Amino acid sequence: MDYTFNVNWQGNVVGAITNLFQDMWYLSGDWERFETAETEKFEQLVINFNREAFGKDPVAYSVKVILFNINHPERRPYCLATALNENKISLRHIIAKDALDKFFPGR
Repeated sequence: MDYTFNVNWQGNVVGAITNLFQDMWYLSGDWERFETAETEKFEQLVINFNREAFGKDPVAYSVKVILFNINHPERRPYCLATALNENKISLRHIIAKDALDKFFPGR
């Protein structure tokens, strides 16, 4: 995809994703961090993502983000951040209504 997405985590824009690649429900791209305290917290959560804890309680242990497309503001993919390695980020796109209601209630 030839888009740039801003990454919103807990109401804060913490960075941007470019060169986004999508394979079914999985997204990955180049991570461009913004220099904020919230970005540091976000990155630490994703770097230390605990898959075992996530398996036991996915809602409590997920890192939920909303992507905002700069050129197409109507496109707002809801995702879970799963990995951050150097300047690459991996996400799981949430599409199903019941999953959206579970992870992003009141959206």
